[in-house]
Amino acid sequence: MKKQLHVGLVLLNLPLDKSCGSCRHVGDLATALVKKGIRVTVFASRSKDQKHVSTLKGRRIHIREIDFPNLGSWKNFVDPKNSRFVNKGIFDCINSIILENRRNPINVLNVQHIVGSSIVGVVIKHFLGIPFITTCHGSDIYELSDIKYKKMFSLVNEGDGLLCVSNDVYKSILSINKNIRNVKKSVVVTLGVNKDVFCYSNRQRKRQVIFAGRLMKEKGVEEAIKVFLKATNIGKLSNYKLVIAGDGVLKTILKKKYYSYLKNKKITFLDTLSQKELARTMGESKVLLFTSTWNEPFGMVLTEAIATGTPVLANDVGRVKEIVSKNSGIVISRNDWTSFAIELRALLLDYVKWNYLSRGAKVTSEHYNWDRMAKGIIKVYESTIN
Repeated sequence: MKKQLHVGLVLLNLPLDKSCGSCRHVGDLATALVKKGIRVTVFASRSKDQKHVSTLKGRRIHIREIDFPNLGSWKNFVDPKNSRFVNKGIFDCINSIILENRRNPINVLNVQHIVGSSIVGVVIKHFLGIPFITTCHGSDIYELSDIKYKKMFSLVNEGDGLLCVSNDVYKSILSINKNIRNVKKSVVVTLGVNKDVFCYSNRQRKRQVIFAGRLMKEKGVEEAIKVFLKATNIGKLSNYKLVIAGDGVLKTILKKKYYSYLKNKKITFLDTLSQKELARTMGESKVLLFTSTWNEPFGMVLTEAIATGTPVLANDVGRVKEIVSKNSGIVISRNDWTSFAIELRALLLDYVKWNYLSRGAKVTSEHYNWDRMAKGIIKVYESTIN
């Protein structure tokens, strides 16, 4: 009888309930791996929302939480002022892995992000002989691209494999660390989408447009508001509304600034939604606005919208063109907000084109099926162990 593979997923300095791509990726990947008969233990910072953790445990995912407060950004993570917290968090994570390995031997570690997590991988490999693979999501690379952090990114060379979420991310790390070519297994693996939750919606669409993401400057939430208002403030589209799903530092500021639109329900702010709530809201919306202004390494909200059959209007940043095809949405020249508003208005007025993109999105979404993604990742795990 074949022995069950035991994979450890390390999400250092991030809780599973945070609404960012890498946190959702870990939950979805763990779910997909368990369905394939693999034992999965996730090592992550303690979540505030224990309901979410309980949901994941209900899927037979083992979770070891660490008291490591999220520091908000990678620059804060490497700030010497926070070194005491960071060092303790890394030590506690390593200790948690050692204890779990005593109870249930781990075959391979898959650490998320290079910064911080790679230190955990190197130490565990050195003392316990457990191989580790690094998944590079890109946020640490983009935020810490300064030459002074170059040595930090060289740690990935100590691992047994590298998974990059896009070609753009792979090229970015290659530009920082040319020796990455020497890593035994460097694979670009597209992230999947939970098709049990984000599935094609046949329900009647409301006269609404959605923005989903953290409410911070680089996510372009105010750009989304301005584009929407410019496109819909007159004529046949005047009764459309914009739904903003997410939380962040700009929420209070924007609610005050656009209070008159909140009052007449032209704009509605929602809190961070659960995956089921987000899927339902997307499935009720005509278009997703993706107005991020920084080099998004993946943008999971794009694949989630596509999976629900919701056409995407996206700013041309990062990996957008790798995800949004001419059959599932429209990519606008970077930061050309006038064209963005024109395209939004045209799409909302043209049902034939909207229907074509909606049905095309349904076909495109099959490319992001987690079952298929998991098979490829398992092959990397098994070849690393062998």
